[in-house]
Amino acid sequence: MVMRMLRVVLLLTLPALAAVTSPHAAGADCSGPTITHTSGAVDRDGTIHLVGTYWGDSCYDTGRPPEGEGVLGKPATGIKIFLKQGEVEHLVATGNADEDYGFKIDAPVPDDLNPGPVEVVARSAVDITPFIATTEPLVVSDVAPSGSSSDEPVSFNSDDASTTTVETTLTTAMSPEATSSSGQTNSTGISPVPFVLAGAISLVAALFAVRTFRSRA
Repeated sequence: MVMRMLRVVLLLTLPALAAVTSPHAAGADCSGPTITHTSGAVDRDGTIHLVGTYWGDSCYDTGRPPEGEGVLGKPATGIKIFLKQGEVEHLVATGNADEDYGFKIDAPVPDDLNPGPVEVVARSAVDITPFIATTEPLVVSDVAPSGSSSDEPVSFNSDDASTTTVETTLTTAMSPEATSSSGQTNSTGISPVPFVLAGAISLVAALFAVRTFRSRA
């Protein structure tokens, strides 16, 4: 009878243990570099707001990352952001991702852009094409530029702090390594959900076995 109850407990617990020890349970999904930006009409001499997330130089979606690195490796460096019209690209920002793999900047809208649609293009040292999350178009208005503002590219998270437009920090909720209350990964890159599930199933199975034993005794 005891052996039979042990078999029942094992049959109920093994699936959860398999989920815990599988390679996917020990890893985390890697999100690629993403940019959201101002949409609608913008004036030359004005600025556009750009937010970058998940700008890492690697991806460790199975197992633990190397010492000193997160799930997305190290923060990306050598990021360049352009406003593109036709085949012409206008450099508007350069810099690096912060320790949370992100940035927030206000970049200039150059005077030599033409009225009409403009595209945001970005690259980094690892040459990964980012996902542009903003789907609404960005359009340069026909308001004539006054020349009252600088068209020099802004610098962010670099040694040249004097040209940084915005102090770049992302909240913990936007971090790829944020603590997970809904099944996302924590700072170790391991989801706690399978462990909790395995423990719960083991407890229920044990209680069921004890109750069955007592009812038949």
